[in-house]
Amino acid sequence: MLVGKINVYIIMIGIVFLMFSASSWASAEDGALDADRWLQEGFRQQQNNNIENAIKAYSRAIELRNNYLEALFARGYCYSITKTTDLAIADFSRVIAINPNIPIAYYLRGLCYGIKAVAENNSMYYYSEVDDQSKVIQLDPRYADAYYERGLAYVCLHNYDSAIKDYDVYTTLKPDDVRGFYNRAMSYQSKGKIDLALKDYAMAIKVNPADERIYYNRGVLYYEKGKNELAIQDFSTAISIKDDVAANYYMRGIIYFAMKKYDLALKDLDKSIALKHIKGYFGKALVCEKLGQYDKEIELLTLFLEYNSPYNVSENMMAQDYLNKAQRMYRKAK
Repeated sequence: MLVGKINVYIIMIGIVFLMFSASSWASAEDGALDADRWLQEGFRQQQNNNIENAIKAYSRAIELRNNYLEALFARGYCYSITKTTDLAIADFSRVIAINPNIPIAYYLRGLCYGIKAVAENNSMYYYSEVDDQSKVIQLDPRYADAYYERGLAYVCLHNYDSAIKDYDVYTTLKPDDVRGFYNRAMSYQSKGKIDLALKDYAMAIKVNPADERIYYNRGVLYYEKGKNELAIQDFSTAISIKDDVAANYYMRGIIYFAMKKYDLALKDLDKSIALKHIKGYFGKALVCEKLGQYDKEIELLTLFLEYNSPYNVSENMMAQDYLNKAQRMYRKAK
């Protein structure tokens, strides 16, 4: 999966400090000083990671001073990190209504729309995120993270061309961040532009050679291109970096199977099964079929059908076909 939403907590702390300039403090009229004190109390609670108390303090500040921009912004951020996205969106919207020229307000509201899209399984929210990140870019064309997040939203909308354009900008603005190359590679991969994807994976490895996911993805591409030896190298590197990822053993085992190196295939597929990779049962069953071990094949396919999700209809139908064939071959062998 693509790299997730960035943690903006430290960024927000700096922004709030900047927002609390001397010019932002109101006069003492109508409880303004009390509002300011509650704002400072909220900020103190937030720094101590007491988010619920921070929200209460910011809310009190807003009660004392309606449309208190700094308090609305800070409370909106607290709502966003507690995944109370509707309330966060409402607060950021109020901030934008007060001052429509604050890029980070659109940026954070956009992130909230992206969170809602995932939580509610509703891709329409990605369009709202695209709109908000576009507004950020309009206000500040060098706001790198807005390109990154808009690119993610475009990917989720299957608009890979637009995503690639955003990652073109992002990798220019942040050439040392592996995520730009990684996500652009995945976008190229989704479009079937394998050579461009391989080029970006190579760039990603240059930036961060210790990320096993890059080797996994590139290994899959090499396998699809029939470059089995290169694929084996990448999966082996991924395993050397992180030895508890079942998918790496599974893919290497499948490639060994394709290369008719059955002993090595069985070793890797057993490891993938030990790490709870359900497809490992199916992969090992295929090896057993080639070795004429139909009783083991039947056992493995039965386990696969038991554990695999019923929603994976095509996989289950294929496994059932193999199981029926294995049962016929087993009876015939007897």
